[in-house]
Amino acid sequence: MTTGLFIGRFQPFHNAHLRNVRGALKEVDMLVIGIGSSDKERTQENPFSAKERKEMISAALDNEGISSFTIVELPDFADDGQWMDCVRTAAPDADIVFVGNDEAKEFFEKRGCTVRKLPFVKGISGTIVRGMMRGGKEWEPLVPPAIHQYIFQNNLLRHVQ
Repeated sequence: MTTGLFIGRFQPFHNAHLRNVRGALKEVDMLVIGIGSSDKERTQENPFSAKERKEMISAALDNEGISSFTIVELPDFADDGQWMDCVRTAAPDADIVFVGNDEAKEFFEKRGCTVRKLPFVKGISGTIVRGMMRGGKEWEPLVPPAIHQYIFQNNLLRHVQ
């Protein structure tokens, strides 16, 4: 069985993340989803808690019929070595690390990991979604329906303002 690792802050989990999860699962049997900056919440860049992000991701993937995943929390460390130790502990069986940018690709390759760079989806990112939320613009089409529902049911939009 092959295992992949996909790390992101998921602030919030959006349609590009969903597309990347689907793409990763074409290459691996199980995907470990690492919630990066899990120790950060209620800031402009990280409005949602790790618990909220975990629940949102689970709801979105369950709603899509995706079950071959597990979610782990990855707090930030000032030292890259400590962070990498945390990653290895959280996902010891990861055969492939799926990344979204060149910096992450280089970081993991330097540490001997097999890396796949995921395609960038133009016009969608957590920064864009949060900006639309703050600006009162229509952000809902950029996220899976379960994310939209979760944010409204739990009154989380107030944390993005």
